[in-house]
This record gives sequence, C-alpha cells and structure tokens, in this order.
Amino acid sequence: MEQDPIEAMRVYRDKDAVEKCFDDLKNSLDMKRLRIHQSATVDGRLFIQFIP
Repeated sequence: MEQDPIEAMRVYRDKDAVEKCFDDLKNSLDMKRLRIHQSATVDGRLFIQFIP
C-alpha cells in the first residue's frame, strides 16, 4: 500500500501526540492503567482525573 509521504508524516505526528498524552496521563497524573472496558466509565475516570 503506497502512501503519500506528507500524509504519512501527518499520521506519524498525530500518533506521537496521542502517545504523549497517554504517557502524561499514566505518569504525570499517576493514573497508571485504566483497566476499564466501557467507554462511559473511561470518560468518567478521565473527567475525575482533571478536577482540581
């Protein structure tokens, strides 16, 4: 599958940004693993994590 080099770079950078966000959640905010299977539960957990 051939891909445009510009598009490939955009996808790579987007992936990197998402991975950095998860790294921040796991390390800086001390969330560790989510271990949650339902989307609503994940949304709630993330919401609670950001309340000061």
